[in-house]
Amino acid sequence: MARLAEGHVDAVATLTELGGPKVKPSERWGVPAAHPPGSGLTADGRSTDWRLTGVKPHCSGARTCTHALVTADTAQGSRLFAVHVGDRAVLAAPGTWQAAGLAGSDSLDVTFHNLPAELVGDVDGYGNLPAGNGRTP
Repeated sequence: MARLAEGHVDAVATLTELGGPKVKPSERWGVPAAHPPGSGLTADGRSTDWRLTGVKPHCSGARTCTHALVTADTAQGSRLFAVHVGDRAVLAAPGTWQAAGLAGSDSLDVTFHNLPAELVGDVDGYGNLPAGNGRTP
């Protein structure tokens, strides 16, 4: 529970800091922003029409969050996006991350299939936030 609450609080702080959408009381947000090397999540789009495709590993709250902030690779560099993860274009893969200490955090790899996304902040904006200001180290 603490891991999921931390993700929600981090998301609210990050959205406030970077000027993202307002969080509604019924929403449960996560911040699966791990960016390991290799193929991962990519974003294509311009202006307000962005789409995410690929796999995002280690997503805490993969099946319990309603929304998430995720990093994805773009032609300009790494960007942060707000997404609704209850969409049919999002598929959590059970059993993909077997971290015993985080078993209760529902941390799984998640596949995105052309998911609409809202851009939040500038290129590398999330990575440049200081720890403690919406971002855990």
